[in-house]
Amino acid sequence: MRRFSILAVLLLATAARAELLDGINVIVNESIITYDEVERQLEPNARTLAMTYPNDIAAFQAAMSSNRTDIVRGRVEGKLILDEFKSKMNGGDLPESILDDEIRTELRKNFNGDRALMTKTLREKGITSEMYRDQIRERIIVEYMQQKQISYDKIIISPAKIESFYASHGDQFKVSDQVKLRMITLPKPADSPEAARKIAEEIVRKVDAGAPFSEMASIYSAGAERAKGGDRGWVGRDDHLRKELEQAMFSLKAGQHSEIIDLPESVHILYVEEVKPEHVKPLADVRDEIQQKLRIDERRRLYERWVARLKNKAFVRYVD
Repeated sequence: MRRFSILAVLLLATAARAELLDGINVIVNESIITYDEVERQLEPNARTLAMTYPNDIAAFQAAMSSNRTDIVRGRVEGKLILDEFKSKMNGGDLPESILDDEIRTELRKNFNGDRALMTKTLREKGITSEMYRDQIRERIIVEYMQQKQISYDKIIISPAKIESFYASHGDQFKVSDQVKLRMITLPKPADSPEAARKIAEEIVRKVDAGAPFSEMASIYSAGAERAKGGDRGWVGRDDHLRKELEQAMFSLKAGQHSEIIDLPESVHILYVEEVKPEHVKPLADVRDEIQQKLRIDERRRLYERWVARLKNKAFVRYVD
């Protein structure tokens, strides 16, 4: 019943969009943003959100509202940046040759070079060729202006800032207990489940007699890591192994194998090659990660400051 209600909400939204076809949502200087263009951009999100919240209309509507707000904000910022471009270019525009090249690229990339398919697909979305051309033009100009105003490559993060972030966000770089694990997995045959345990007992005897655990795994294990001698790599408490396997794994020291672990559907033997106790990754290992995050944060801050300046000298009116 609730799933039907979500569908009903989508149908009502589609009907409402038809009524708002020419309705003005926002005025930005001499440009307008219509309800229709906002709803058209929102439509793919609506279908995704309907699948994400099939039984929760309130959550669906809240997510739709948040998405709509983000789209309107993005459209307003786009118009402001377009006007800034026109101002910098003294009323000039993007060369048509650049626009034509980009549309040809889009044609190859999204429509397999089939112009008829592109026209048909756009028509089904209510987008004319002229509207599509304007969308491409706007995207190119906005990306160009963003890159010119705030070049990611030119943002420099000092070593001191990286070290300060590392010192104050140690929990983000904490690594739980880990072991370098090898595992042998023996499924239990439905007709004779005890057979798997007998094989496991034979494997344990051979390992105790000196046979390499990796060799036994490559011969007997049915697990996906058989080809790698049972190697599971570094495994931690956050990797969500079954409780019985995790308990056995962290009870072992380096160089020890477990007892036979008998589960309802399979039998396992574990071998721990190395142990790493819980620790914080050293700065050298995460320096690049921190630098990238701080550069992204700084670019966002500079972008928001730039857009705020554009808004301060623009006319922006939201129409109820």
